[in-house]
Amino acid sequence: MQVLFLQNVKGLGKAGEVKNVNDGYAQNFLFPKKLAEPATAQKIAKIKNDAATKANDEQAHKDTLLKTFSELAGKEIELRRKVNSSGGLFGGIHISDIREAIKTAHKVSVAEEYIHMPGEIHQTGEFSVNIGDKKKLGKEFQITLKVIGQ
Repeated sequence: MQVLFLQNVKGLGKAGEVKNVNDGYAQNFLFPKKLAEPATAQKIAKIKNDAATKANDEQAHKDTLLKTFSELAGKEIELRRKVNSSGGLFGGIHISDIREAIKTAHKVSVAEEYIHMPGEIHQTGEFSVNIGDKKKLGKEFQITLKVIGQ
C-alpha cells in the first residue's frame, strides 16, 4: 500500500514522502498514530506540484541574489571614522556598518548573512569584503572597502 508520511518515521520515511509499506503495518500502526495517510493520486499530484513550485521559487531567489551581488562586484565603499593617534578606529567597523554603507552608496540591500569579512576592522586602509554564499549560490563576489580616518 502506498502511504504519504505526515511525520518522520525512523527507518521508513520522512514527512512528505510517498512510499510502499505493508497493508497491515499501515492500517494498524501508521494510520491510527497519524504518522501517515493513504496516498491518493490527488495527494501525490499536489506533492509534486508543491515541490516544483518550491524549486521555482528557490531558483528565482537565487537569480535575484546573483543579480544583486553582481551589481556590487568590483565596487568600492568609503567609510569615514574617527581615528586615534596610532591609526586605530574608534569603535571599529562591523558587518552592520558595511551593510548600511552598501545600502546608502549603491541603493542595494544585502542581508548581513551574505557579508563575509575576517573580523572587525580596527585600522584605516583598504580591505576586501566578500559578498555572497558559495554553498547556496556557487560563487562569491568581492568588493573593496576603503576606511578613511578623520
